[in-house]
Amino acid sequence: MAQAEDRLRTAVRDVVGDSLRDVWVFGERRTRALYLRDDVEEALADHDTEPYIDNERYGYITRETYENLTYASYEYTVRGFDSFETFRTFVSDVGVLVSYDAGVDIDARRLYTALSEAEDDLRAALAGGETTDSAGTS
Repeated sequence: MAQAEDRLRTAVRDVVGDSLRDVWVFGERRTRALYLRDDVEEALADHDTEPYIDNERYGYITRETYENLTYASYEYTVRGFDSFETFRTFVSDVGVLVSYDAGVDIDARRLYTALSEAEDDLRAALAGGETTDSAGTS
């Protein structure tokens, strides 16, 4: 399992580089932080991340909606904030959030491909270690 997490972090860092802030995997009821940069971890120390992740879980519904409304399949979403950007995708039943510093030119298609090719590692990472349920408790 640790090897799967290491491979995921490496795959993401290969695309995002030093601007990488955090990496999360989530299912419909489980969440795991796979990487938190020190400054991000400090910023999140007094912040409840579970409502944010719960909001991203809504993507399980919206990706189906997009696929029903368009002729193409949903792949990923990028959202911009004042100090960071967040990339969200779903690989089968595993959601992935990757945040990186604002203003950095990231190849979202390349990140999507790297994560899609890591489906087994994503499943293993979500299944292992400390998890939280959707209420935010361990």
